[in-house]
Amino acid sequence: MNKPKILIVDDIRTNTLAMELMLRDVDADLFTAHSGNDALALSLKHRFSLVLLDVNMPGMDGYEVASFLSENEETKQVPIIFVTAMDRAKENTLKGYASGAVDFIYKPIDNTILLSKVNIFLRLWNLRNTLEEELAYGKEKEKQILYLSEHDELTTLPNRRTLHNELEKTINLASRSDTNFALLFLDLDGFKKINDTLGHEAGDAFLIFISKEFRKKIRNFDFVSRYGGDEFVIVLNHIKDKYTIVKKVEELIEAAASVFYWKKHEISISVSIGVALYPEH
Repeated sequence: MNKPKILIVDDIRTNTLAMELMLRDVDADLFTAHSGNDALALSLKHRFSLVLLDVNMPGMDGYEVASFLSENEETKQVPIIFVTAMDRAKENTLKGYASGAVDFIYKPIDNTILLSKVNIFLRLWNLRNTLEEELAYGKEKEKQILYLSEHDELTTLPNRRTLHNELEKTINLASRSDTNFALLFLDLDGFKKINDTLGHEAGDAFLIFISKEFRKKIRNFDFVSRYGGDEFVIVLNHIKDKYTIVKKVEELIEAAASVFYWKKHEISISVSIGVALYPEH
């Protein structure tokens, strides 16, 4: 979990030093600023859990700083406690809340009050941060599950399910635009021998290697997937003539014959390729 950060803002350095001393045992990183501008700069750089903000400061006062923080998208959720020597007149209190503060601490600062209020807000921040991390973790796991449902885990190529969805889209698009495409079914010849003689670890390494070789041979708008085992399917879009297909098939045969080395063993196989054209077939 990220460690909370507290920003202490006061134009008098002895005041910030005093508050740092009072908060020395708090489980948070402490930052100090001695002007409104410095406070805003630090707030945009760091994700603070709490801001302890002096009201009376030369230049930009605490009200202006609080207003900016509460209106800015990146900082509007940060709680602000005004630390002030001003009297407790109702108009001052209302002005503070209107500018974005959630509480007040009056000078001279009582150590017990300061620690009590700071610890309350830190517990709330820890709760929120925990929930956000759990939510982010859940979204990441959901993203991983979706990726694995659409891709082959070994080669990271789209899987059979994704191919069928992509093929349906390709057929619909080709039908509407009166274009054609080619579907190539590739079956590796001799792959079983790799598993039988060198083991499945070698076979898996070769499949990863050959999938990368096939990727190199297709264009950005083409599609390659692992259909299962040692079978791959490639969709070649926008085919101008059959010579284009023949040339691409020759390139894929050459790619499949690329030499792969596994623990000093030289591996080279061939591939059988079947071709279907849309809309002819």
